[in-house]
Amino acid sequence: MKRNFLDDAYLSSLCLELSLLVRAGVPFADGFLMLHDDDNEAASAALMKELSARCEDGASLSVAFEEAGVFPAYLRGVLRVAEKTGRLEASLKALSEHYARQLALKKSIRNAVTYPAVLVLIMLAVVLALIFGVLPVFDGVFAQLGLEMPPLALFLMQLSRSVSTVVLVLSAVFALAVLLLLAVSVSKKLRLSVQKIVNDRFSATKTGSAVTRARFASAMSMALASGLDTDEALILAKAMFSDGARDAIQKIDKCAAYVREGKQFDDALYLSGLLGARDSRMAGLGVKTGATEAVMADIAERADALAQERMDALVARIEPALVATTSVIIGGILLCVMLPLASIMSSIG
Repeated sequence: MKRNFLDDAYLSSLCLELSLLVRAGVPFADGFLMLHDDDNEAASAALMKELSARCEDGASLSVAFEEAGVFPAYLRGVLRVAEKTGRLEASLKALSEHYARQLALKKSIRNAVTYPAVLVLIMLAVVLALIFGVLPVFDGVFAQLGLEMPPLALFLMQLSRSVSTVVLVLSAVFALAVLLLLAVSVSKKLRLSVQKIVNDRFSATKTGSAVTRARFASAMSMALASGLDTDEALILAKAMFSDGARDAIQKIDKCAAYVREGKQFDDALYLSGLLGARDSRMAGLGVKTGATEAVMADIAERADALAQERMDALVARIEPALVATTSVIIGGILLCVMLPLASIMSSIG
């Protein structure tokens, strides 16, 4: 049975709980039963019971997650390495922090898209209310005076009178949008395809590049914390971008190729475009001093902050632009009917 509830929030919470179980010395078979008893959701409770049974049969945590078939490849890869290096508790705690950062990033991206979209809908609603509700009133006033409305207002009035055509077009667009959403929600393959297209386009933007740096640095910090060297960490970090961020995948491949050619790690990071000059230099210093994990974690935090700033700045630019556009449209429509009307009223007076 396919389950789709393993989002970043769930994974972050689960990894933290498992790290506490490891610290307390509780076997995973018993630990998953404890989580099952405390779980109020049927789907996740069933997963806990299934994982407990697999661990009871002798499977390791990474194998149990692999057999469950619902956990990300990156998480499974980190756990395999952590079990071999004996750093399971630290890796689970770091995974919890990693998925918490990913959740915050995704929320920021979603807010950066949702807020402008809502503003656009409000703008359209105001303009349509003006065309369908206000302009007919002015048309009646001009008719009583034996005059015609200005050309622009007249055009908008004629458009508003074609209600059946407008409603038909809007209904068709709405029906198409609903069908597309239903198809995306039902078909996992289509949903993944749409997600890959969106992620691919977004990763190529400046804001997307900042998000890519944050995700990459976080993934590298996590992989290095599990005991991998930089070459192996690059391979594992690539699994983080299996959601269609083609630009990020290409950069990681370039970086790995530079490392294989014998270039220093900091040079490979900079030449591939994964990190800027300053962050690449810090990463190189971390390799030389044996503090690569801490350095990459610091880079991830700063990249998170930069990505958040870029998305906030994007929203800050869009909001006044939409408000200004709406004001100009509404003001233009009202002025085109009010000025002639005011002129007539003043001449009458």
